[in-house]
Amino acid sequence: MTALGPDLEGSASAEQVKVTANGSTTGNFGTTHSRELTNLAPDTEYCFTSKAINSEGTRSRENCFRTDAAPPPPPPPPAPSGVSRIQVFNCESHEHTLHLWMFDAAVGYWQELGTQASQWGPNGCPSAGPPFIVTPTDGYPFRLVAVDPESDFCDGENDPLNGGCQKSDLWGRGLASGPVYRHVIF
Repeated sequence: MTALGPDLEGSASAEQVKVTANGSTTGNFGTTHSRELTNLAPDTEYCFTSKAINSEGTRSRENCFRTDAAPPPPPPPPAPSGVSRIQVFNCESHEHTLHLWMFDAAVGYWQELGTQASQWGPNGCPSAGPPFIVTPTDGYPFRLVAVDPESDFCDGENDPLNGGCQKSDLWGRGLASGPVYRHVIF
């Protein structure tokens, strides 16, 4: 907004008013005076009557402006990621039984959870039997490894740290309110 007004010597001058994003305005008379309007409502029209008085007479006019819209609220914090349960299906192509091992950071060591027989059936895989259910500890990282001791690279070992025995290696975090993850091992 531009408003007419006298400067310190009584001569005509212009005032420039700028509306800023936080809803405040500032104005300058000549080069020596400033005026600040604070706590203005966002997205609101304000009008002022400005008057210029000098040797040529008096002039007045109304000037209006609208403050900026309020900034958008900050985004919500990211949702914690993790899974409440893992459904493990054994679709290993050679139809071997898999040993399931978990390293749970809550306990700090590897545990063998059990075995899952092949779930190949006449209609493909998975079609035979229910999944093996794994429930990670809420709030802790885990590592779930499926071991195939019958693998050509395993030498019959049932060791989750032997890369030749690992048929799958899943890393994640337990979250009681998280989704159920469907893990199909091929």
